[in-house]
Amino acid sequence: MLIQHKDRIASGDMIVYFVDECHVLGDTAVGYGWAPSDQRVTVLVNNNHDRQTYFGALQMLTGEFVLAEYPTANGDTTVAFMHRLRNKHPGKQLLILWDNVSYHYQGDMKEFLLDVNAFLEPDAWIVTCMRFAPYASEQNPIEHVWQQGYCT
Repeated sequence: MLIQHKDRIASGDMIVYFVDECHVLGDTAVGYGWAPSDQRVTVLVNNNHDRQTYFGALQMLTGEFVLAEYPTANGDTTVAFMHRLRNKHPGKQLLILWDNVSYHYQGDMKEFLLDVNAFLEPDAWIVTCMRFAPYASEQNPIEHVWQQGYCT
């Protein structure tokens, strides 16, 4: 897919994102993070489940990282994050690369894709999603970002 669309990607007409979710638990210990070496990095967990969920998207060409907090990860919040990415790149096609969690391709997300790509040929789709092989987190570069904060 990347080779097929390399010209659109290079021109900026198609934006490629590696996407994943991260769950920070209240008892998660952060060993290191991006901060001055003499300061401790603290992430406050302020919901009643003592857990926060973040959606992240790593742009393939620029390395820009988009981060958004949500109360949970499900179809509704996945679609909300897709809207955030679309609003960031009006008039551009998005290619989303992510894992096989069911809410990435069923229910709300399936309806979103049918709506946003209605009546378009696959090469003209506004949002195209591709899944990595099952249980192959090493294929997604965003996993390296999450490892920096010890997310689960």
